[in-house]
This record gives sequence, C-alpha cells and structure tokens, in this order.
Amino acid sequence: MSSKTKIESISDAETPITVGVLALQGAFREHIAHLYRLPGVKSVEVRNKEQLADLDGLVIPGGTFLIAICYAAADSNNARCI
Repeated sequence: MSSKTKIESISDAETPITVGVLALQGAFREHIAHLYRLPGVKSVEVRNKEQLADLDGLVIPGGTFLIAICYAAADSNNARCI
C-alpha cells in the first residue's frame, strides 16, 4: 500500500491541480469557465507546447478529433481518455 494519503475529491487536495484547455479551436472559453467553478482546480489556456510542462491535465475541446485521439491513446497505452 502506498504511503500517500488517498484523496477522495479534488477539493481535498492540499494544492490545486492545474488543468490546461487547448485554446486553439472549439469552445475553449466555456471549458475554462466550467473549470474555474470547480474547487481545487486552476485552469489555464494552452496555446503553445511549452505550457504543457506545468499541467496536471489537459482538456482538448472538440468532437470527432477528440475521439480519434482517444482511440490512438488507447492503442499506444500512453494516455487515458474518460
């Protein structure tokens, strides 16, 4: 068993998580606004690859394109799509 304390929800975390929203297409402003309302979450607009280094997660607005990424990630076992 891990020595880390189990976090039941994001709001239980000692430090906020940082979630980026890819701000190149789609409804990224709406995603940012929704994340802003969540306790324990700091949201940022991502416009270049250098910004990815400091993120705990990334939202990619879109539809069909996102599905394609999820299938590719599942095949490579490098990422998880929810």
